[in-house]
Amino acid sequence: MKPSLRELAAQSGLRDITKRVGFFEYLLLTWKARRFIWRYSVAKINGSASQNNLGLLWEFLDPLLLSIAYYLVFGVLLDLERDSSNFPFFLIAGVLTWKLFSATLTGAVRSNSRKGEQDLLESIHLPHLVIPISNAVQNALRAIPVVFLLYPAALLMGETPHLAWLLLPFVLLWVALTGFTIGLLLNPAVKRIPDLDNLIKLGLRMLFFMTGVFFSVEKRFATAPDLIQLLANYNPSAVLLEMTRTLFLFDVNITSTGIIWILLFTSVTLCVACLNFWRTERRLG
Repeated sequence: MKPSLRELAAQSGLRDITKRVGFFEYLLLTWKARRFIWRYSVAKINGSASQNNLGLLWEFLDPLLLSIAYYLVFGVLLDLERDSSNFPFFLIAGVLTWKLFSATLTGAVRSNSRKGEQDLLESIHLPHLVIPISNAVQNALRAIPVVFLLYPAALLMGETPHLAWLLLPFVLLWVALTGFTIGLLLNPAVKRIPDLDNLIKLGLRMLFFMTGVFFSVEKRFATAPDLIQLLANYNPSAVLLEMTRTLFLFDVNITSTGIIWILLFTSVTLCVACLNFWRTERRLG
């Protein structure tokens, strides 16, 4: 008796694309697409850089110009320099860390909703998780100039080199991962209700002014009620900013509780976000 076409396909290692896969198999399929994720991410970066005359140089100029503008407004006009012994570097580190966090978060939220990405997923059978991961990889790669900018900036502003500086790439990687996990958790809801994207933009704008990008959360909320202090100090984005600054500035010290909190928060949120994303894709087919 001749085997059926389905049996022949199975013997050849082919998979029925209409079959719903389990969670761990879904993660395995995503891992198998890692070469595509890398090449797609690099191609997207090259494509966006080619639209500007200065290309990838804007990855340096954008945060640098933002830091100068914020220094003039918040450091000079509003006299917030007393929040740090080295306020210019305090501000640069905050701006760069926030930029990476917010870009990774919004990239994950909006992935799979843009027309180009929808067309890609319709033309190639891939786990939809590939696209948010690709967005996170793009932002992580764009953060590489940040590493090369913070080191000379610290030296020029009088900071003394020490071994903690070597941890910067790992801290920024965790910043990108945290932004990605929050964005991935929100992604299915935004896909169902596109108007939520506007609320997320508003929420990020409010978070920017509350998270300590240009002021010390510890000093500014020192006299606030205990609950407000707790929310301000353990706001994930504020903890991430402290992690970056602690590597360079002696008057910024993150507590061991803060480190444990952000490690647990990101790890748990990542698991929940991946599971929720898989369940949504499985339900929608």
